Amino acid sequence: RGEVFSDCCDHVFSVLMRVEEAEGKRPPRNDRHMGYLAEILTSAYFTSRADRLHIVHAPELWLV
Repeated sequence: RGEVFSDCCDHVFSVLMRVEEAEGKRPPRNDRHMGYLAEILTSAYFTSRADRLHIVHAPELWLV
């Protein structure tokens, strides 16, 4: 749904922009820390809104 995508992007990118501002004029990093942070924020967004968005979370089951 478009409204969920838009709300998720607003949430994730507002935090990422604040992180970028906090980094200031430091030399750019060569790792993908912003991408990793975006992945964590996206998971946190959907986990915190699971009831409202009707998301069901199933624990992992390792069959080894």
